[in-house]
Amino acid sequence: MNINKLIKSVKFFDHFSNEDVLAISPYVEVRSYSPGHKVLDHNEVNTSLFFLLDGEVDVFFQQEKVATINKRGELFGELSISAHSSSHAQVKTKSKTQFLVLNFLGVHELEKTRSEHLEKLMYKSFSEVLSERLIKTNKLLKKSA
Repeated sequence: MNINKLIKSVKFFDHFSNEDVLAISPYVEVRSYSPGHKVLDHNEVNTSLFFLLDGEVDVFFQQEKVATINKRGELFGELSISAHSSSHAQVKTKSKTQFLVLNFLGVHELEKTRSEHLEKLMYKSFSEVLSERLIKTNKLLKKSA
């Protein structure tokens, strides 16, 4: 499958026009990992967004498993990018995995108005992802109370 079609198959990019996808595609690659691989480590500087294409990963915070990511298109890496900080979590593969990986810094190599436009689209998608996660967490907390 070509990279542009892969990008468009991920919900995060629903707000992106074909022109936007073409602009970011040079900064997107597919990566595969074996089971047990640390994709992202706590306190690691992260400049990429990872979108699961296939497989399963566990997310750890302070060495405690806090989540499993196993749905196509699910994202991680957005918190360290949106907060301009190192990673707060560790992400390890549970199975053979494949990711669509966007080098977020690469977008800043584009012409300024283009990079600003793309960054706004990404932050719009970040806010949607974070809102969904907050709602899910609130429902879990309500059930456990």
